[in-house]
Amino acid sequence: MSDTGNKDFHTILLTILGVAALVIFFQFFSDKFSADGSNNNVSSVITQVERGKRVSRNCTACHDFTSAKRTSLVGPPLWGIYNNRAGSAPDYKYSKAHLKAVDAGLVWTQENLDFYLTNPKAFIPGNRMAFAGIKVDEERWALLEYIKTLQDKNSSSKVFRPLIDQAQFSSSTDGDSSSYSVRVKMGAIVAEKCSACHDLSKRKKNIVGPPLFGIVGRPAGGVVSFQYSEAMQKKAAEDMVWSTNNLNTYLTNPKAFVPGTKMLFSGVSNPKHRENLLTYLRTLK
Repeated sequence: MSDTGNKDFHTILLTILGVAALVIFFQFFSDKFSADGSNNNVSSVITQVERGKRVSRNCTACHDFTSAKRTSLVGPPLWGIYNNRAGSAPDYKYSKAHLKAVDAGLVWTQENLDFYLTNPKAFIPGNRMAFAGIKVDEERWALLEYIKTLQDKNSSSKVFRPLIDQAQFSSSTDGDSSSYSVRVKMGAIVAEKCSACHDLSKRKKNIVGPPLFGIVGRPAGGVVSFQYSEAMQKKAAEDMVWSTNNLNTYLTNPKAFVPGTKMLFSGVSNPKHRENLLTYLRTLK
């Protein structure tokens, strides 16, 4: 073989070996980078509790989340609040509205905390908390998961069950009067957000909406002095009566039950709160 042929052969051989080396190099490091990337993705996924802790940073200006349970002038500590009675911080001066909820037996269950954190002013009208609430469900639920972890190690024996749950085990023979009493009180709290538009007293005044005293069992459109919407007048013409079932359906979604109603309120989505409200409304007679 000539020298020229040998050079061409060597050139081709070196080229093949170089390409093979590059393929192996990129294959090795691409796998490594891919594995590293996967690890980064795993580490970037945070738990609900961790996310909730991040959300809680918006609350730390007013509330202490640590086991020190420090009370500020703005808000009570939140350590140990989950499944505990409302108003349980001894050194904090609660608003009258909050104390009213305390007297009604309010316990900070997950359900009540969820409702409160969605709209504090709606759940406890008149309370001093200026925070408007957490409207994003995922953020609110993550915060609740974090709040659940803020417990002393031996706190399980100190957890307070909601009074309404305790009452279900009442051995009284008067139709579970203890449970009924609690539902009335809790319903009165829910009804406070209705009082901006409706009179709940025996005076039966027309405000933005008709009075609610005597609403249970009353015909739709039954307040002669109130100017009802055409949609509600149509219901009246159908001889609809505000039975418990009709009120329950209406309060779930007013605009779905009476399309065209003037009532701007979107409804009481929580079944427990709706049940309590209806129990309270039945006492207005």
